[in-house]
Amino acid sequence: MKPDEPQSLAFRFFVAYWRLGRRLKDHLDPLLIERYGLELKDYLVLGSIYRGYDYPTELAELLDMPKDMVSRIIHKLSREGLLLRSIDDGDSRKTKLSISDKGIELRHKIRQDIQASLEPGLEHLGHPQSEALISALEHLSEHIASS
Repeated sequence: MKPDEPQSLAFRFFVAYWRLGRRLKDHLDPLLIERYGLELKDYLVLGSIYRGYDYPTELAELLDMPKDMVSRIIHKLSREGLLLRSIDDGDSRKTKLSISDKGIELRHKIRQDIQASLEPGLEHLGHPQSEALISALEHLSEHIASS
């Protein structure tokens, strides 16, 4: 960047958001891989299925991931006994996903580890700033999605 070139608010946001995302992934992936053999993206799929997103296409849209990546993650989680696949009662062409008891237990452990890992940073910001940041990100995400 040239010293006389001011950074726009949009550019500063984009760079900060990108760096935070990369740092979170770089911080959490090694922890999850070491402890559970899963990456953050695997956990996001597992957690989304836990919350009721039952179909691969739904997951790809929700998480903004390519369908083939979601398919590979589903296969991996199924192979590990964390997910169950069944034929949809309403449409035999569709595969319905559900989380196994083993998957529920593992999701709970991973969630606790992520929370313990991120809480110090949020506590450093303080509760009002953390709430404001989260709220602003949620609002911005909705605005961008509806534009």
